[in-house]
Amino acid sequence: MLKRRLGRTNLEVPIVGLGGAGLGQPINEITPLINHALERDNNFIHVYAHQEANVGRVLAGRRKDFIIAAHVDVYSDPEKKMGTADEIMGRIETCLTDLQTECVEIFQFHGVMDEESLNFIRTGGALEGLKKAQAQGKIQYIGITGHYSPPLVKALKAGDFDTVMVPFNIMRRDFGADPSIGLFPLTKRMDIGVIIMKPIASGRITQNLSTALKFVLAHDVTLAIPGARNIKELDEDINAAEEFTALSEEERKQYAEELFIFGEPYCRQCGYCLPCPGEMNIPGILRMERTCDFFGLKEWIRVAEIGKLEVHPERCEGCGVCEPRCPFDLPIRQMIKNAQQYRQP
Repeated sequence: MLKRRLGRTNLEVPIVGLGGAGLGQPINEITPLINHALERDNNFIHVYAHQEANVGRVLAGRRKDFIIAAHVDVYSDPEKKMGTADEIMGRIETCLTDLQTECVEIFQFHGVMDEESLNFIRTGGALEGLKKAQAQGKIQYIGITGHYSPPLVKALKAGDFDTVMVPFNIMRRDFGADPSIGLFPLTKRMDIGVIIMKPIASGRITQNLSTALKFVLAHDVTLAIPGARNIKELDEDINAAEEFTALSEEERKQYAEELFIFGEPYCRQCGYCLPCPGEMNIPGILRMERTCDFFGLKEWIRVAEIGKLEVHPERCEGCGVCEPRCPFDLPIRQMIKNAQQYRQP
């Protein structure tokens, strides 16, 4: 499997790692999963706090074979706060004890979603706590995670973080939520390692999974964490990574292009079909229809994740005024009709 340099950490990591909900299973289930990952040259593990004790038991005696990314949740709620330097140091000590190790390669602030949480870690002592642990050799590198690019961009520009973890998949391309437009160019310029969570949309991509992963890996990212829950899913992830590895540079670049993936009919989002008498976002509907159909999605993006996409395909009046405007002669009315099955309630 192809390995990439994780930004300025200089760690060489596989392009597909292990982590997510799958490592929250009982130890008798994660043991064969981790063993199989290592057999297939996948030695990067992203672990949540409640998973650390079991993962530590599985890795006992072979810790040096793995690269571990752990984290502390960011809370600005006083009832849950984990923001002072002492609290952060306590969290790190617990992490090291549970993982049965003296040092973790990457320790991240997890869930920096807005300016409030970013200011919280900067002013409450949390960042100083991680830097102190780093100086003591308890962590090697400091990372940050979040679902929204704007606060992450601000955090990275300050120069305190070596890695960033963010959701990215072929569904997640709407305005303000696509890290490939702004965040990835910044991380490339600053030599920051990029870890991708939810590359297969939290498991909702059920068809052409290999293509979905290749789309992510074709961008300026270091590795993706699909969240395999069993050996079958892990093999699917690693097989996709190995297929990507076997491609030439030019072939890899093609997978970043939606037209290459979907083929025709495909909406280029030119917007020439607008305005619509039914006040529909026609380009948004057409993209939804192709994405859901190709990847076996039963729904479009969840409201709780990045906000509702207001596409309203049910508003189509069947007037057809959009079709003569389309330079690519797309069957717009039929595609809108197909899209109604994926509409969010």
